[in-house]
Amino acid sequence: MLKYPTLGPEFLEEISEMYLKPVVLFSGGLDSFLVGKLLSDTVPWLFIDYGQAYANVEDQVSNKLAQLHRRPYDKIVISKEPHKPDLAADDPNAFVPARNLMLASIAVAQGYETIYIGGVKDDMVCDNTPHAHAEMARVLSLFANKKINVIAPLSGTSKVEAIQQFAASEYHLKATTRAAYRDLKQTFSCFDPQGMNPCLKCKACVRWSVAMNAAGIKVPLPHRDALLDYVYRLHEYSRDRQWSLLKAMGRLYDIHEVDIDGVLTIEPETGSCKVLDWNHYYRKCKPKQDAIDCLHAWAGAGDIIILHTARPEINRDVTVKWLEGHNVDHHALLMEKLPVHHIYDDKALLSIP
Repeated sequence: MLKYPTLGPEFLEEISEMYLKPVVLFSGGLDSFLVGKLLSDTVPWLFIDYGQAYANVEDQVSNKLAQLHRRPYDKIVISKEPHKPDLAADDPNAFVPARNLMLASIAVAQGYETIYIGGVKDDMVCDNTPHAHAEMARVLSLFANKKINVIAPLSGTSKVEAIQQFAASEYHLKATTRAAYRDLKQTFSCFDPQGMNPCLKCKACVRWSVAMNAAGIKVPLPHRDALLDYVYRLHEYSRDRQWSLLKAMGRLYDIHEVDIDGVLTIEPETGSCKVLDWNHYYRKCKPKQDAIDCLHAWAGAGDIIILHTARPEINRDVTVKWLEGHNVDHHALLMEKLPVHHIYDDKALLSIP
């Protein structure tokens, strides 16, 4: 795994020349910019217009970044008919199907043999995994009748980590951190741009803005509804993505993490009997109405409420039904908190009034 702090100019040159005829698939977005800056300044940045509705904006941003950072820039147009891919509005993990494979194929057709692509470990898309990269290289090598490499240098790094490493790298000692932040702010990721401005509603905007804000670079946050689409699915995400989302949202919203058992519930008496059916046990819990009313007040004030319980994932369904049955306001439910007896923290422990 390549990390910015370990890279000096000599090593960057070595990485760029390690493979024949390298190119960076470049979109003007955060990930491809970080990969492009990771490599030698002789490696070209290739932008491909495949008919995406936002191609004009991506081309302008990509061309500008390449000029500012003195990188060779190439552009290929394969479709003049703009279209918007079906990005499943209700799925925050949606992506353009087979995009990386398609773009890599076009690059290979142009004579490039080593394809560098963006992408980080918290992307959660099927075409950005080590296995996917190996399969792309295998298929392209087979049909190009020569060795093709597909490399994603940041695939083992989260988006926030990649930003922080870029800003703190030896490669940028000649520049200030502020200059590195300025460079990052010039990247652009949006599925529905309004002129040259991001819509702040789409999935690309959310991922770009969340990563930047979580890394300490203040940029406009997306609309609340767009962010909440991600919060509702918080339990589906890696810890990297959970952390970055809540860290970024903390700029504008108060976020509460609340336990369930003993906080929102009055637990049933079991005496000396061992609980054998936990689903039955959880269904028998009584609500602590004062605590539930407190959550209702927080939600009404626009705060974000994360319920975090030590209950195992297998009890999610019964927990969700209990919360719905007692009208417990919350935005996300995380299971399997570590089942410890005592918690020590530098912040005061708070109890719901």
